Amino acid sequence: MLKRFLSALFILAGVAFATPAFSHATLVSTDPATGAVLAEAPATIRLTFNELVEPTASRLITPSGETIELEKPTAVGPDVTVTLPADIEPGTNVLSWRVVSTDGHPIGGTVVFSVGSVTGTGEDVVTSDPLVRPAIWVFRVLIYLGLFIGAAGAFFGAWISAPSPLPATPKRIMRGLSIAGLVAIPIAFALQGVDLVGASLGDVFSASALSTAWSSTYTETLVVAFIALVCGLVALARPAVGRPFSLVALLGIGLALSLSGHASRAPPEALSWLVVFIHTATVAFWAGSLLPLLFHLRANGRESAAVLGRFSAVIPHALLPLVVAGALLIVIQVDKPADVFTTDYGRLLAIKLVLVALLLALAVVNRFRLTPLMKTQPGEASRLLRRTVGAELLLVVIVFGVVAGWRFTPPPRSTNAAAAAIAEAAAKPFVPDFYNHFHIGNLGASVTVSPGAVGPVAATAELIDGEGNPLEAMEVELALALPEDGIEPVTLDAVKQDDGTWRAEGFYLPVPGTWTMTVTALISDFDRRTVSGPMVIVDPSAPAVAATTVAGDGHDHTHTTGPAVNIADPAQVVELDPAEAPTMAMTVTEAAPGAFDLGFVFERFRFGTEADGYVNMPGVGHAHIYVNGIYESDLTATEHRLTLAADGLYEVYVGLNALDHRALVTDGHLVDARIAFRASSTAPLSADRQSFDVPIALGGDVPTIRVQRGQTVELRLTSTDDQVVHLHGIDLEVAVAPQSPVTLLFNAEFPGRFIAEAHDAAETPVFFLEVLP
Repeated sequence: MLKRFLSALFILAGVAFATPAFSHATLVSTDPATGAVLAEAPATIRLTFNELVEPTASRLITPSGETIELEKPTAVGPDVTVTLPADIEPGTNVLSWRVVSTDGHPIGGTVVFSVGSVTGTGEDVVTSDPLVRPAIWVFRVLIYLGLFIGAAGAFFGAWISAPSPLPATPKRIMRGLSIAGLVAIPIAFALQGVDLVGASLGDVFSASALSTAWSSTYTETLVVAFIALVCGLVALARPAVGRPFSLVALLGIGLALSLSGHASRAPPEALSWLVVFIHTATVAFWAGSLLPLLFHLRANGRESAAVLGRFSAVIPHALLPLVVAGALLIVIQVDKPADVFTTDYGRLLAIKLVLVALLLALAVVNRFRLTPLMKTQPGEASRLLRRTVGAELLLVVIVFGVVAGWRFTPPPRSTNAAAAAIAEAAAKPFVPDFYNHFHIGNLGASVTVSPGAVGPVAATAELIDGEGNPLEAMEVELALALPEDGIEPVTLDAVKQDDGTWRAEGFYLPVPGTWTMTVTALISDFDRRTVSGPMVIVDPSAPAVAATTVAGDGHDHTHTTGPAVNIADPAQVVELDPAEAPTMAMTVTEAAPGAFDLGFVFERFRFGTEADGYVNMPGVGHAHIYVNGIYESDLTATEHRLTLAADGLYEVYVGLNALDHRALVTDGHLVDARIAFRASSTAPLSADRQSFDVPIALGGDVPTIRVQRGQTVELRLTSTDDQVVHLHGIDLEVAVAPQSPVTLLFNAEFPGRFIAEAHDAAETPVFFLEVLP
């Protein structure tokens, strides 16, 4: 019967249904980005993961060192939104967050942002108690010992040892390990909660930790493990019912460990679950047999030989599915062989494989060498078998310790998938949300379309009355239409959010343009109010006017300094008369290592406010800052601080926008400013700065600029046509457009004569830079 049962388990390995799933989650992006310096405190922080997650806890560490426990974040798909307090202190704040991935494992991290100015780094924030993980490991090992030695040993006693009774000593040990496992389960449950919320051991039985643990998938594992241990104890105490109870215990062990964890949630999930179940159940049969078999061999009698014979006949039927299932799990979890040596998960796997290879070698010796020897030399064979079985038992215990370490190591499959998701997100052009405010009569609406681009979007509206006070409504409808393209209104019912706003998801905008948003609010049964306004939707795949790709002299550079703007699309730009167009000049000053202050001087331009009614007017608007092509923040003042994470070349682009977010254009060119500079912790920008105006003229005299070594050099480049200029030696390259001066800022670190060339067909020299010693 047992042979048929184990053979059936192996046959089941070929039956599975593929369902897509992920496991160990990874943070892909944050909004605002970590390290951002913001003019105003954000109301929320959005965390985007590579898969669905469940938020558990978040806290804010203020510049003064105070820790504020925040309300539980909300999750919509892979996005988690953390609501921040309204009175955030100026300076560097740290958001400490914690979520649970679909495999039940906690993931935590921090988002560092500064309000107004940088006052710290946030690097000293401790997000978890260092004693929690060792405690989790210890009690997990105790549960494994109770299951695989205690409960699984009862299966051996009922199915293999019988009709011979189990020796008293292993029976006591198995009973003790099973009881230890039962005691360890509630402690492991509480520790799981502590880890999920990022608390300390002192909070092990706090209400938040316990409630969070109860909602995790690991709770299912512990409940089934508890039942398996109880069934094992019943089987040990009552041999008359030992077979059914021990069978439930063995199946419960396989089920318990397949209900949570990395492996059982890997895609395809149905196959992974089944493989984990088979692997765990067969491991339990083998491991649970070793302790009672060892004491049977010590008795060295006829009954012992009979027990050994029955075990030897059955064990091959268990080892085959065990090995096949283990191999399948390796294929599922490890993407490439190199992961075995370059990841923590892989290194633990390598250790386990070595231990398992030793176990299998001992099993082969026992089965094909020592077991047949029992017929001719029972005394010698029994002595050698006791040693090898004892060695197997020791190796099994070590394997349990290694496997328990996987609780803290995401598999390569998951980390590689997360890295790919991060790379994919970084490659996508940043598209900010589009915001507008419309107010007619006794209804006003502040509406945000997220993202402000073609494709699926969500819309959020905040209602106010004629005096600017929050307005309560019974129902709200949001509609988007593009009549000039023949797109009739798409109307969705909005759902009221906890913060009082109304949100509608499910819009799909197929084309860019100036869409019309209509907000209809049912205030009472007899009072329905409507207000409309424009929402500019862009196509992020459209070519960026400030994007140029060039190659020359062994260099290959791509400039993507600003947003993707189709300058020929009136839905994306506002054309201004050159006589009335604003102008902008930008400077960069190093305030501290890694912190750079941007300064701006405007003519014929001021920043808009809510009092302007968000209606376009000449000379009023706002600006967007991009660093190396990635959106940094809006600009609403004449200065802004950049916090840079690493040394390197940085290209800052600032473009002016109208109040409806369309880009300002004059004479066919964006109203913008750019500056390229090299940040270096070893050679910070000097206060001794030399500034030069350098017109780019092809075919004329080539000027020479002379500076002293150690000086900071500021070159303001202008051109009458589109050029890409590369300053060799310093290795700075920028695209220069007409009416769009570009500044190069760098330290003259090395003496010599360096050429700057235009990347035209002839690589024409445009100026020389001489750095005098």
